[in-house]
This record gives sequence, C-alpha cells and structure tokens, in this order.
Amino acid sequence: MSSPSVISVSPNPNQTEVVLGAQIIVTFDQPIDTTTVTPATFSLTGPGQTQFVSPTELNSRSPKPAVGREYIPGTFTFSTNSDGNTVVTFSPTRPLRPDVVYTVLLVGPGSALSESIKNLESPPDTLDSNYQWTFTTGDLDISIPPVTSPLPPLLIPLDPSKVKIEQQIWAVGNDLSQEIDIIFPAPINTNTITPEQVLLSLEAILNDPSVTIPTGLTPTVKIAGSTISIIISGWPAS
Repeated sequence: MSSPSVISVSPNPNQTEVVLGAQIIVTFDQPIDTTTVTPATFSLTGPGQTQFVSPTELNSRSPKPAVGREYIPGTFTFSTNSDGNTVVTFSPTRPLRPDVVYTVLLVGPGSALSESIKNLESPPDTLDSNYQWTFTTGDLDISIPPVTSPLPPLLIPLDPSKVKIEQQIWAVGNDLSQEIDIIFPAPINTNTITPEQVLLSLEAILNDPSVTIPTGLTPTVKIAGSTISIIISGWPAS
C-alpha cells in the first residue's frame, strides 16, 4: 500500500466565516494508525495574542518583537467511512476567536519532529508529505443561537377586495335561518382567531356597535379552511 494522503478536509482550505464551534475533520485515503494522530502530529494554531523577543533580537540595537502562535487544545475521535478509510475529527476544547485565521498542520516526513502520521502497514508508511491549510472564523457560534430581531415579523395587510361575502336564507318550519359566509383568499390560521372572537351586531344597519342581535336569535360561528360561516337561526317567518 502506498503512503497515506489526505483526500478531504473540513473546514475547506481558505474558507471564511467558519462558525466558532466548528470541528476539524480530516479524511484519509486508507486506514490510519490512530495512535500516531496526537497533538505532536496534528495541530490547530492561531496567531498569538502576546509578543516575544528572540535571543537573537535581544543582541541587536533595535530588537523587533515577534508574535507567537497560539496552540488550540482539543480531543480526537476516529471513525471509518464507507470505503474503510479513517476519518479524524478534532474538537477544540478552547473557544476559537472571531475573525481569526487558523492553521491546521498534519505532520509527515521531512519535519523536524521525529513523529509523523502513519498507516497500519508493516512496516508502516508515513503521511506522503506535511499537509497544511488555513481557514478564517466568522462571528457566529453554533452553540449560541443567533440574536432574534426585536422587530415584529413583517405582516402584509389583507386586501379587502380579495374577501368575498355570500349570504343564504332558508326556512325550517316557522323559523328562518340566515347564513353569512366570509371567504378569505387563503386558509385561515385558527391560532389567530376563534369563534368566540367573532362579534355579531347590527352595526352594519344601525351604525352602532353596542346594539347586539335581538333576543331569541341563536348565532353559530364556524371556521373551516378559508371560510368563516355565521349562521343566525330563529328569525320568525312573516
């Protein structure tokens, strides 16, 4: 078997706006000796937040400080994909900072370190080369829901011209019943209205909302689909 190599990574190389709670996922092209995947061979680093002066710079007249690297600790989990290849997932245990360029390094041959990532062959083959990529975080943390807008949702006013009113009158014995159907252009959200909220009055005739239906009449309101049906029974036949 040839030396192992990386076939996919997440986040993608040079990806931006990476969420702060993202995991680092690496898929190899073959089974890997997971004991060789350690903080010494797999690192996630970001720009340091403090500066230091090297011994060489200390001897100069105008020493120039350098910015160190911040090593992000984390835990490794391993799985096998449908092709039998090893998938490594690195979960940072320290929160990533927003708007920062992070670097992932997988150590192969040619490194100053004696350790490297290897496969399960005997003797084992090391990673074909060092593998390194960068990504940039955004400001969204998947563990913290985005802030909900304080503004109410946009409501589009109902066009009265789209509402139809149909009326029916029929007799049962000596009683007349009148049905008024208010038909909307779309199904009614029953969470926004109940039959008890429909006010029946003679306002349309008397222009006075305080005048209610005369005693002896029985109103019934039903809401179904896109229609509010108002049935008023008990009108005496003339």
